[in-house]
Amino acid sequence: MEIIDTIIDNLATIDDTSHTSLRTCARASRYFLHCCRRHIYSSIVLKADHSYTKKNRHRRSPHKFTILLENAPEIATYVRKLDFHAAASYGQSKNSYSRSKGQELSDILKKFTLLRRLTIQSDDPQIRADWNELADCLQDALFNMFHLPNLNYLSLSGLYAFPIWNLARCSHLITQSIVLNEYSGGSGISMATAKIVSMQDLEGQHVFNFQKLTKFVTSCTTVEDVETIRQILKETVQLRYIDLYVAHPCKFNHFSETLFRTQNLLRKMVIHHNIIGRGVDPLSDLPNELNVVQEQSNILEELEIRAFLPADSEWGSSAQWRELDNLFNSPGWPCLKIISIRIISYYWNLHNNKRVPQFPLLSVNKNIAFELFINGTKIRTASPKD
Repeated sequence: MEIIDTIIDNLATIDDTSHTSLRTCARASRYFLHCCRRHIYSSIVLKADHSYTKKNRHRRSPHKFTILLENAPEIATYVRKLDFHAAASYGQSKNSYSRSKGQELSDILKKFTLLRRLTIQSDDPQIRADWNELADCLQDALFNMFHLPNLNYLSLSGLYAFPIWNLARCSHLITQSIVLNEYSGGSGISMATAKIVSMQDLEGQHVFNFQKLTKFVTSCTTVEDVETIRQILKETVQLRYIDLYVAHPCKFNHFSETLFRTQNLLRKMVIHHNIIGRGVDPLSDLPNELNVVQEQSNILEELEIRAFLPADSEWGSSAQWRELDNLFNSPGWPCLKIISIRIISYYWNLHNNKRVPQFPLLSVNKNIAFELFINGTKIRTASPKD
């Protein structure tokens, strides 16, 4: 028996990718069948697809593979390498891949308990696969594979909207830091961002490297968020675009000095300011913090301020709007070209002109293109004069 095993093992090393020789041997006897299956099914490709065509006939249909596992459950223990192809995104929704098929495929994945290598990639190398188009049960099954005891290799490629904080489950597989160029951590995932920042490998080194981060989209809604965002901003040295949502109890003054330090490269900044409570100033000292920016070296080219305001009848006459108008008409903005102010207030109407903030200086500025929107309606616009 050992001699036969050795012969089959040697044959597997020289067989073609379709396992032609092994399949022929498998038909010779039941013992040969089990020996050959260990190699035939050691590496498989599965695809979360909406159809199975001649073009991808070499891939295994989940339904056919389910039937095979029902008749020979030991085959699942032979699988050591899985190449999972997520369907490239052509605009289908998650529902286009039926729930029953997603469940069937996830049930198959759960059986691969001895997996050593896992690759998840787009079916089309030219088009990314949208992670959100996978059925929820299929996402969960793939995430659970991340911490299989024997898994020692993981490859992810061609995926859009993949939640990278789930890599916390397999930090032991990461042999070098992951360099991020862009990071978007919107509302509701601040805890995930904190996990990413603090994640370490087996040697105690940070898994994610933010030094080359050029675009950063995030929200700050809790005190805990402040330190997480500060840590990222302190690490990055190439940041060019930031989109920052700030809501009570957080304020922009937590970040101004960190954002605009010496030799910064920041060119565009979007600030979302959410005001809670009546009588609160709509800008919450934002002009004072922008004054800090003005006094430091900056090459800011575009600034967008979005203020979400409560039902406060006095917000349109706030002195801080006038401070903002004066601020951008004084030296300290050598590269500034565009300023856009967008106000959302559900108790404003187009005919109530008394509540519209006035920007007499920005409206006639010769160097800055200025726009003012209220509830999506353009109220004022001014273009640079030649």
